Amino acid sequence: MEKIKHPTRVSVCIATFNGSPYIIDQLLSILSQIGESDEIIICDDFSSDDTVQKITSLADHRIILYQNHHNIGYTKTFERALRLASGEYIFLSDQDDVWFPLKLETCLEKLTKYSLVVTDCSHTDVHLRILHYSHFALHKVRKGFLPNFFASRYVGACMAFRRNVLLMSLPFPKVSQFCPHDYWIALIASAYFSVGLVSRPCMYYRRHSTNASSGGSRSQRSLIIVLCQRFYVLNHILYRFYRYINL
Repeated sequence: MEKIKHPTRVSVCIATFNGSPYIIDQLLSILSQIGESDEIIICDDFSSDDTVQKITSLADHRIILYQNHHNIGYTKTFERALRLASGEYIFLSDQDDVWFPLKLETCLEKLTKYSLVVTDCSHTDVHLRILHYSHFALHKVRKGFLPNFFASRYVGACMAFRRNVLLMSLPFPKVSQFCPHDYWIALIASAYFSVGLVSRPCMYYRRHSTNASSGGSRSQRSLIIVLCQRFYVLNHILYRFYRYINL
């Protein structure tokens, strides 16, 4: 595939927390693909291990590290990273995955047609042994606001989007337990922009006991909590539209 020439910077946003065993592998897989003027924005959520030391050991000018003064949770940490991103194209990344070669170019090519792109991924164990080749097949991933409003199967780490999606997504709703960052961004894009799927795996999605996300699995919350969450999110989706048409 011919290298895509993008006129403005790409920002890869990562929230880290005690990710020492995996962060170097992930960063190397990203650094090998981004350009010299691109950036990796990392917000560390007050790690107690040597995650920060491993990040700084790479000494790469494209890595911009911020540290929280206390633990604020992964959604708020992602929001901080996104606010600090300067790129026209924004990529979300977890601390423990590994990008396949050409993930960046594949997404940038798709972003010429769509505002948000979600790629497939292969689930692996901690040693990158494949557990499920296709997340899309495992969870029957499909586009559309309603399917993803009721049961989103998108993986945040597989998402890339244009800056206009980011601007409409910020600020995130305050109750982050009801509205994880990837769920919120996916719904904003589905409601007001265009979404494209890449139906081949573009990264290893490492699954282990300390993952922050559910990996698209069904929620274990009670029906009352789920209904409250859906009402809360829908209210914010509608308000976001009202706010933007009255600017």
